[in-house]
Amino acid sequence: MVDSLHKAEKMGACCWIVDPLTLIWNELLDSFQQKLGYIPIDKWQDVRQLWNSDYIRYFMNCGMNCLALGRLGNDFEEREETLKNGETKMKLVKVGTKFKAGGGESFGYEPHLVLELSLERKSRKVNGQEREARAAWSTAPMC
Repeated sequence: MVDSLHKAEKMGACCWIVDPLTLIWNELLDSFQQKLGYIPIDKWQDVRQLWNSDYIRYFMNCGMNCLALGRLGNDFEEREETLKNGETKMKLVKVGTKFKAGGGESFGYEPHLVLELSLERKSRKVNGQEREARAAWSTAPMC
């Protein structure tokens, strides 16, 4: 990724897009687990440092507009719930969505802008008659 960013800058590009960023994250993980088939717990700090300091920092600070495309993940919080018998228990509740790409669960930094695209099907009435639902794209800024 860093080589590609350098080449694009040298060519005078004003924008660089990676889709999906998760592929680069997976390649990084593959390079660390080649010998053993897994990544030892004492190597995870090295993986995260390489990802955050070498890849993501350059991505964020280079002279181009860089865009990372990823997937949408659910954001959960633990909430206390009171049962009918008066007891309380903790449960996970979906509170929204977040950007998920690379770095395991996140990009490594909060994105400056996240757009959520969704396909909605809305039925319509024409001359009083119900018509088949049409698909339409909608966007919702998340930050």
